[in-house]
Amino acid sequence: MANPVQISLSDAKFQDLAVSGINAKLMSRLAWLTTAYGVAVKKPNEKGFYPATETISNDSKEYLSLFPDKKLGTYCFWDVVDGATLEKKGDFICMTFNAGIIFWGDLRTVYSPGAWKAKNIQNVLFDVVEALRKENFRTSRLEISKSYTESLNIYKGYYSKEIETQHLMRPFFGFRIDCNIVHKQIC
Repeated sequence: MANPVQISLSDAKFQDLAVSGINAKLMSRLAWLTTAYGVAVKKPNEKGFYPATETISNDSKEYLSLFPDKKLGTYCFWDVVDGATLEKKGDFICMTFNAGIIFWGDLRTVYSPGAWKAKNIQNVLFDVVEALRKENFRTSRLEISKSYTESLNIYKGYYSKEIETQHLMRPFFGFRIDCNIVHKQIC
């Protein structure tokens, strides 16, 4: 069964537009990246909150959990911190916001069958940082501030008890890269 299709915003603005531009570059530079999801929605359940993306399935809106799941492949999504700064500069509005980009996947799908055994999470983290560092994002500037590899830090603000014991064991990996993004948009 295929995963539901992520909603594609036809007129993305501010954070959604910044993130979609960065995601497009990541998808082109990281051949192993199955999907680059946009800004996650914090959805409540009986245990706390989980990250989700809006999807369309049978003409109705649904939410797909973005917690580790091998059916999703090797993917990333954005956890945007509430509280963006807006500033008008001439014909532009500059939005500055903090966000974390969370990656989850399987080393066996990132590296070749013979190579993955000699690689670890730090290799994948390096590849992602290099992809982000080398790109020019047309309307956004991204500054990396921190990286995290422990589940409580990767999924901060979400209920992640199952992830601590089940999903971060080799050959699987997960990490978070926090960054500051400045996005300029014509007003």
